[in-house]
Amino acid sequence: MWQLIVTTLVRLVVNTAFRLFYPFVPELSRAFAVPAEALTAAVSARGAVGLVSPLIGAAADRIDRRTLMLLGLAVVSGALGLIGVAPSLTMIGFGAALMAVGKLAYDLGVLAHIGDQTPYAQRGRVIGLSETSWSGAALIGLPLVGLVIGRFGAQAPFLILAGLVALSLIAIASVVRASPAGTRRGEGSPLARPTLRTLLSRPGVAPILLTSLLIPLANEVLNAIYGLWLEGSFGLSVESIGASAVVFGMAELAGEGCIALFADRLGKRNLAIVGALLGVAAYLALPMLSATGRIELALLGVGGVYFGFEILVVGSIPIVSELAPEARATILSTAGAMQSAGRLFGAWAGLALFPFGIWPAALFAAGLNLTISAILWRWARA
Repeated sequence: MWQLIVTTLVRLVVNTAFRLFYPFVPELSRAFAVPAEALTAAVSARGAVGLVSPLIGAAADRIDRRTLMLLGLAVVSGALGLIGVAPSLTMIGFGAALMAVGKLAYDLGVLAHIGDQTPYAQRGRVIGLSETSWSGAALIGLPLVGLVIGRFGAQAPFLILAGLVALSLIAIASVVRASPAGTRRGEGSPLARPTLRTLLSRPGVAPILLTSLLIPLANEVLNAIYGLWLEGSFGLSVESIGASAVVFGMAELAGEGCIALFADRLGKRNLAIVGALLGVAAYLALPMLSATGRIELALLGVGGVYFGFEILVVGSIPIVSELAPEARATILSTAGAMQSAGRLFGAWAGLALFPFGIWPAALFAAGLNLTISAILWRWARA
């Protein structure tokens, strides 16, 4: 239990660092004297770095999970420090990419460790609890970042988070037990590891991994532009945008809670499909709610999007983690590469569609969610 608590709290800090860019694009662009579109493009390019994650996964199946977590945290701390000290457009792009690599390594170590230690029948609950770190970043981390930026300037949160991540190294080293990679609880030796090509030839593996690309692609269309959209449509200040993240965080926390409470009882596939279909409804409702001109209704629509997305993305993690238990980190890292590509293409799509209003982005995302639900129904394990 202590391992779950500590790794989740550390993930909250890392996720706050990872998420702070998009909501505060207007303020960061003014503070660092760079165009908002260029800043968004530089940050979104970090998605390309995630394409190398299968290399990390291959290594992760040969070292213990704790070591992978520690290496990832060291990289995240260094990246945040670089941005905080020298916040040029080049350094922000480089630091964001470096942070993506470190976050990938840490998350991969945590999820592979959970997969090794938790039977599939209970894995939905444990992963759901761990994933509350994502909503926690919106509920706790981003509002604090908004306050810090408003009071101490745009560089301050990067330096503070760099220090917190550095302290997290000590916590992980002290609490998480090292175990041989690729083993299950009660087993003393690693399982035989097939090649990625062999894994992809298994029924259902490739389609399920495809959903790992489509899920973040749909969400990132909105995620990349909602800071610009809220400021442009409703005139929100940087502090207000940070505070609005509480709405999204509550929606995400509700989605993660649904997974923790119901995924193992109702079926991981069934709940993930429900999340996809909720996303369809929310994406289509968002433009109509926004057209009312009432910020509370617009935020309600965005909250619905994040609620459905969180059920879908968290519900799919246990499914992916059991595609190949003997090469769990390899599969999870391949899914991570697909997610990175999805975020990259989704951010580009969001920026391309933004000048035409919210409807094109909403229709595009809703269509992707329908495709995802069909794939899960056909190939996902219940």
